[in-house]
Amino acid sequence: MRPTGAAPTICETGSVRPPAITRSWRPAAVALVLATLPWASAVAVEKTLQNDSFTGVGDLVCIPGFAVEEIGAARFTAEPSDYPFTVERVQVLLCPDGPPVDLVVKIWNDDGAAVAPGTLLWEEIVNFTPSTAFLNEVDLSLDDISISSGSVRVGIEFFFFGSPPGLARDLDGITPAMNFVYAIPPGSWYFAEQLGVSGDWILRVVIDANEAAPVFADGFESGDTGAWSATVP
Repeated sequence: MRPTGAAPTICETGSVRPPAITRSWRPAAVALVLATLPWASAVAVEKTLQNDSFTGVGDLVCIPGFAVEEIGAARFTAEPSDYPFTVERVQVLLCPDGPPVDLVVKIWNDDGAAVAPGTLLWEEIVNFTPSTAFLNEVDLSLDDISISSGSVRVGIEFFFFGSPPGLARDLDGITPAMNFVYAIPPGSWYFAEQLGVSGDWILRVVIDANEAAPVFADGFESGDTGAWSATVP
C-alpha cells in the first residue's frame, strides 16, 4: 500500500442510513423483573464502537492501492462497564462502487498498545459489494467472539489478485495509534498515520455490552420491598 504515492479518490456518498446503535429498552418490562427479585443482574445493550466521524452524508476519501495480503485495520476500546462483551457485527465502507469481491475479515483481542495485534480470535472469507451508498455489514452474532479485557482490533485483508476496492476514511483527522496497515513489503504492521493516511478508517464494530442494571429513583435498587412502588420512573 502506498497512500502517499497515489492521489486519493474523493467519493460522493449520497445518503447512507447509519445503523442503529442501541436496542430499544422498555422500563416497564424491567420494573416487572426487579419487582420479582431483590437485585438485578447486568443487561445486554448493543453499542457501536468507531473511531471515524462519518455520519452517512457528505464526502469521504477513498484509499486504493492495497496489495495482496495487505490489511487495513482499526482498534476499539469499550467503556470499563461494557466488559465482558461479544462482537455482534462488523461494518465497513469499501470504495469506489464496484462488483462483489471476496475479502478476509480478521478479529484480534488487541491486548496491548503495540502496533502489532494480540491474539487472533476469528477470520473468514466474506463476500462484499463495494459501495459508497451503504456500509457493508458482517453478522457475527452466532460466532461467540468474546472480549473480557483490553481492546479489539478488526481488519480487512485484501486476499486475492485483481483490482481490489479501497478503504474509505473520514475527513477530520486521524485518531493516533488507532488505525493500522499491514504493508507488503516488508510484511510489517504500521500505524496508518506513518504511511500518510490522514483520517480514520470507516470501519466499526457493534458489540453486545454487559452493562450494569439500571438504577431507579423509587427504591427498586435498595432491595427494601417496603420502598417499592408501582410507579414507572
